[in-house]
Amino acid sequence: MERDSPELHPVPIKSPWFHIGMDFIGPISPISEKGNRYILTISDYFTKYAWAKALPTKEAVGVVNAMREVRLSALYVSILML
Repeated sequence: MERDSPELHPVPIKSPWFHIGMDFIGPISPISEKGNRYILTISDYFTKYAWAKALPTKEAVGVVNAMREVRLSALYVSILML
């Protein structure tokens, strides 16, 4: 019995940071000298800007701090391009 595939609808992406993707890589072995076991990857679907940050755990506090750092670095890059 064949199934009909559902119709796909693209998600409109209107501006930078409107839609982002995040994922963890890890746990990585061996642990780094700084105690990091995971890599958080973040990508902005509008600008295609990709960023990675090494973290010791997958706790929310580390993710939020990494996102703040990413936003500040993206802002800095955009200012330099003016």
